Amino acid sequence: MADDIGVLVMAAGRSSRFGSNKLAQQLSSGKTLFETSLANVLELDLQTAVVSSSDGKHIQQVSNAMRAFNIVMPGISPGLGDSIAYGVTNTPNWAGWIIYLADMPFIGVQVLRKLHRVALNNPLVRPSFNNAPGHPVFFSKRYFSALCCLNGDRGAREIIEAHRKDLVLVPVNDKGILRDIDTPLDLI
Repeated sequence: MADDIGVLVMAAGRSSRFGSNKLAQQLSSGKTLFETSLANVLELDLQTAVVSSSDGKHIQQVSNAMRAFNIVMPGISPGLGDSIAYGVTNTPNWAGWIIYLADMPFIGVQVLRKLHRVALNNPLVRPSFNNAPGHPVFFSKRYFSALCCLNGDRGAREIIEAHRKDLVLVPVNDKGILRDIDTPLDLI
C-alpha cells in the first residue's frame, strides 16, 4: 500500500487575497514559494501530482522541471474543493492521497515522513501542533467517492468533520503545518 499513496499538491488557486501569483513569490532562500513546497514534497519519493489551472504556466513549468506530474484543470479553480475533486478523479488508482496545499512552504520534510508512516495503517491522518490541527491531510481510498464530489472553498472539511472517529492526529513539533501564505504580510 505504501507505494500506492500519492501526494496531490494543490496549486490551482486564484491568489485573490495576495494580489498577484503568490506561488511565484521568491522566498529568502532564492526559491519561489511553489518550488520550496514542491521540493519538500518530492523528498518523500512518492507519486506526486500537481493540480494547477490552465493559466498556471509557471506552475506547470516548475513541475515539469522538478519531475512532478501535472494535472491541469480547465480554467481557474472555483475553489479548493473543486481542485481536490479534480486531482483525485485523475488519480483513481492511488490507495490514498496526501493533500498538500502549495501555499504552505514551511512544512518540514520530517512532518511529511511521519504523516506518511502513520497513513500506512490509518484511513484519515492529520498533523497537529500544540493540539491545533494543520496540513497536509491524508485520505485513504475509503474516501474516494466523497473526495470526488467536493466543490467550493471549504476543501475537504466536511469529510474530516463527518469522520472524526477515523481521524488520527499526529503531534509534530513544526508550526509550519499551520502557516499558509494568503497575503504579502504572511511572508514577513
